[in-house]
Amino acid sequence: SLNLLASSLGRHLRLGAGDEIVLSIMEHHSNIVPWHFWRERHGAVIRWAPVDDAGNFLLDEFEKLLGPRTKVVSLTHMSNALGTITPVAEVARLCRARGVPLR
Repeated sequence: SLNLLASSLGRHLRLGAGDEIVLSIMEHHSNIVPWHFWRERHGAVIRWAPVDDAGNFLLDEFEKLLGPRTKVVSLTHMSNALGTITPVAEVARLCRARGVPLR
């Protein structure tokens, strides 16, 4: 389950106060809730990658969210509500360049 994934990754990555988790605003509830629990219990910060009015993932805006406190990125490949397909190859390239795990 994603709750187990978030819990395991949070411990493995030592996510603590001020560390950042990047999600997109089009995430399924099952990917949001576990990270919210981690935020509430450990003081991590959730940052939200936006989409435009047509539902397109904004890669440039996503890239701006990646900073020195970013510890993990957890994104859907395709939104079940919008049908948006996340440009995973580009997202992975940006994450790898910064040493940020993508889940």
